Amino acid sequence: MWQFLKNLPFIRLFRKQAIDTEELKEERWVADFSKPHKARFVPETGPTYESSIGKQGLALALKKGLQFAWVEDPLYRYADLIIEGKIRLEAQGTYGAAGFQFRRADDSSYYSFLLSTKGYFRFDVLFNGTTMPLIGWTEAPDFHSSEGEYNSVRIIALGDKFTFIINDKWAGEIVDDTIPSGKLAFAVVSYEEADPETSTGQGNITGRLQALTVDSRLIEVEAVHLRWNRFIKIDEKARFRLAETFLAMNQPLSALVQIKRIWKTAGAPRSQQELLFAARCAMQLSLYEEAEEYLDHCLEADIDSEESRNALAEKAKLLYLQSRYADLEEHAKGALEIFPQDPLLHTLLGHAYINLGRPDLTAEAYDKALSLDNENALIAQNAGSAYERLGDDKTALERYLLAGRLFLNTENYNDLALVIPRVLDLGSNDPRSHSLAGKYYFAIEDFHRAEKELALADRVGDESGTGETSADAAAGAGGTGGIGASGGPIGLDPAVPYLRALLLIKKDKRKAALALLKRAVELAPDSAIFHFRLAENLFLLHQNPKEKELWDHINRVFELQPDDGWTLNLAAQVALKDGNLDSAKAYLEKAAALLPKEAAVRMNQAELAYLHGNIDNALLLLNDDAVDDPEGLLAHQAGTILYRADRLEEAKAYFAEALKKCPERLDYLIDQANCLINLGLYGEADTLLAKAYDREENEAVLDLIGYIAYKKGEFPRAEAAYRLALERDPDNTSFLSALAWIYITMARWTSAEDCIQKLEHLVAPESVEYESVQELRERLLMGTTRLVQCASCSRNWRVPLEPPAAPPLRLVAEPPDELPAGTCIHCGKTYCIGCAKQSLDASGRFVCPTCGERLKLYDEGLKKLIADWARGASY
Repeated sequence: MWQFLKNLPFIRLFRKQAIDTEELKEERWVADFSKPHKARFVPETGPTYESSIGKQGLALALKKGLQFAWVEDPLYRYADLIIEGKIRLEAQGTYGAAGFQFRRADDSSYYSFLLSTKGYFRFDVLFNGTTMPLIGWTEAPDFHSSEGEYNSVRIIALGDKFTFIINDKWAGEIVDDTIPSGKLAFAVVSYEEADPETSTGQGNITGRLQALTVDSRLIEVEAVHLRWNRFIKIDEKARFRLAETFLAMNQPLSALVQIKRIWKTAGAPRSQQELLFAARCAMQLSLYEEAEEYLDHCLEADIDSEESRNALAEKAKLLYLQSRYADLEEHAKGALEIFPQDPLLHTLLGHAYINLGRPDLTAEAYDKALSLDNENALIAQNAGSAYERLGDDKTALERYLLAGRLFLNTENYNDLALVIPRVLDLGSNDPRSHSLAGKYYFAIEDFHRAEKELALADRVGDESGTGETSADAAAGAGGTGGIGASGGPIGLDPAVPYLRALLLIKKDKRKAALALLKRAVELAPDSAIFHFRLAENLFLLHQNPKEKELWDHINRVFELQPDDGWTLNLAAQVALKDGNLDSAKAYLEKAAALLPKEAAVRMNQAELAYLHGNIDNALLLLNDDAVDDPEGLLAHQAGTILYRADRLEEAKAYFAEALKKCPERLDYLIDQANCLINLGLYGEADTLLAKAYDREENEAVLDLIGYIAYKKGEFPRAEAAYRLALERDPDNTSFLSALAWIYITMARWTSAEDCIQKLEHLVAPESVEYESVQELRERLLMGTTRLVQCASCSRNWRVPLEPPAAPPLRLVAEPPDELPAGTCIHCGKTYCIGCAKQSLDASGRFVCPTCGERLKLYDEGLKKLIADWARGASY
């Protein structure tokens, strides 16, 4: 009977229906966080985040900084909806935000609302992985910043219209139709690392959602939307804050709409602040008549206020934009009677004069503006142009130089590029012009032109005996790595020799750079960066950790900047080189505290660990993801340490990782090639070295190419590599020795002899290296001669392997005993004259003591010995 009943249709009504998670749902749902199985959100734990549900609601904790995480309601999709929730952030001293993602199509497309720990909210849309800000960070009304307090958030999404209510106060609105529907998620983001002194270890930031209501019933959504946008009075301050955000986002139309809505609903008259703001919006929209009307009303309200001063300047700009130069002159003169110390009004008056064809008054107006705002490079540039029109090139140059220095200090290279041609044209014989140009080209990494201009600054300065004061040099050195100086008049900007030295160092010409760095220090003895670079160069050049001059400059930096992390790091390197590990440790502890994320400091810490015998700890230091290492320095250092420990396979992997980050870096290519060579992987090493050679025709690269070619039996290629290397370094004994071995292997004896002779000239006889030269000489001798020995005594002779035919001999004197007497035709034994004298036949000729056969000089090599003696040679 039951079997029959359960198959009836009405019985199936009692079965639980399957949930369609892609259904577009219209419902009112209140999350019950006290019953996790009814909360919809699913707790999950990842390596850097964790979500949980409890009596206090939904919690999403981030275990590390600089990340964005969310937990999703997996059930339904919503289109029009109202989201109401109470949010709290436990930020533990760091900066972050929490909020909602809604209309989530997937992880790459959704709307995002966030409320930050600083009391600001923002609204964005992410579409196909691209973020588009809709409302930038805007102050939230009545934000509750106290620990433990929740902020209530209500989001109303009706079609393409979005309204945001924070703590029951209207906060913002926007229109956007990018995404029509999707799911809901609670999100938390951390914008910085946790403070190690305040972090509890329970997460960098924890976002809590205490209560959540979602209503997607269309009628209810429309009703709430109307209530908050039509019937509830919106705070004018909130609208104005939103308008300011839109203008900052370069959306003047949206900003002007908000201002006009304030005026539409407000009973009070328009304020000066609102009128001035509206005018600026209208000007950006090229609504000049409307903007002028707002400005005039602003001026009518209170002519002495700060808003009126700004309105006068804005109206002057408005007249300038409309090319109404006569009106601009009249307006600016009148405005200056009220605000005579306003540099902008003087500048705009200058604009009017220059367009009215009055350069004398233009220069006067610009100079007045510059006296009131002496850090404004654009005013100085305009003044230079005005004086140039007047034909006063000397004053024009001074204004252009001032503008150039100011642009350089603020790293405004686009405007500086416009000044440089005028400076070089007007001041071709002024060292300051070439100095400024050199700094500019150095800053934009046009090193070839920088080198040319800096050299000209040096030469012209020496010829003219004039230059900047060191204070000028310091002011003009911004944007070039913190160059500065102080003191009295000097003959040359100290930045010139300093930058010239840096350019030489880039070419690995540290020895040539040394004199220039010393010159820079002499010109600016109180510049810490100059002393640091000189000390660094001395150390890398001489590798002498006990050098007094090196420590003099390091200690001078400590006097000028006691807590300079980079100098502490350099001092640690010097101590490591000296084997003073305790001092290195002390320096590195201070450097790491000042530069905790710098790869260079971490590399020295790893080197210290390696020297203590702890390779694993060294690798642990170098494998820290918290250290920013875009150039692969840490991976390369790990490879270097493993290479030195003869763990070549592991070293190879780290070298490859470093090369992946910087595939064109020459030292990475060379070190990986060396590692591959030691592993016997000559083909792979050859490929890397070919790439390195394309990058730079470096002697070290050629040396390795030659070595591999020799090992592979490609002797002509090995020869070519070493000959190219010797063209760059003719007296390099290592290259000469390698080339000599190649020639010996190829049986090119004359070429080998040339190399050996050069080596014998270059290498000191008492040195260890001389033994290698002697070995080469021995190998050459063995390769070109053969040994002939007297069969009776120990006397022997070296004769050429392939001697030329000796000429007929005619002896006029008796040869000495040490020369060969001849060889026995029968037994093949050779005897010296001294031994052969013991066996003579009846006619007094030499005969073999063993066979009795006559000795003959049929060996061409032995003949040559006798012939040489006959010509007067001595042995």
